Amino acid sequence: MNKLLPLLLCVGALAFAGCESMSSVSDRMGERFHARSAGVTKVYAGQQRDVHAAAKTAVGALGFKVTRSGAAQGTLEAISSRQSENGLKGSRQVLLKVYLEQVGEGVQVRAAFSEIIEDDFNKGAGMATETPLYDTPLYEVYFRAIEKLLPESALAAPAAPAASVAKP
Repeated sequence: MNKLLPLLLCVGALAFAGCESMSSVSDRMGERFHARSAGVTKVYAGQQRDVHAAAKTAVGALGFKVTRSGAAQGTLEAISSRQSENGLKGSRQVLLKVYLEQVGEGVQVRAAFSEIIEDDFNKGAGMATETPLYDTPLYEVYFRAIEKLLPESALAAPAAPAASVAKP
């Protein structure tokens, strides 16, 4: 018993020492995932309410349906129509999440597109996968639609980067 106790203490100490290093690995992986799913950001001059109205109208121009919107909260969510393949064996939709934040004299607009795929309705209804879309032309189309709706004075972004894509 006396020889077993030191061995158990060493194994326990090694196990607990590994917990700290594993948490740093999970933190780094979480940071990488968050950076990849952050979407594209653009800054416009003006008030949040005006930019939100333009962003909401631009969603309709893309053929998306607004599912949640709040000018005061700075959020907007929309989803595309369902595209089915092979006689309703599966479907695909695109989800858009937009976050607006007043920064100085401008409004930062962050858009994130995701693809939602449900493979087979018969195997498990409601079991879909959501995958962030990183390199899609939807970002450019969406921001151009916003720019068409804003007055020309709002297109001059106040001392911030014009566009940035979050990538690891």
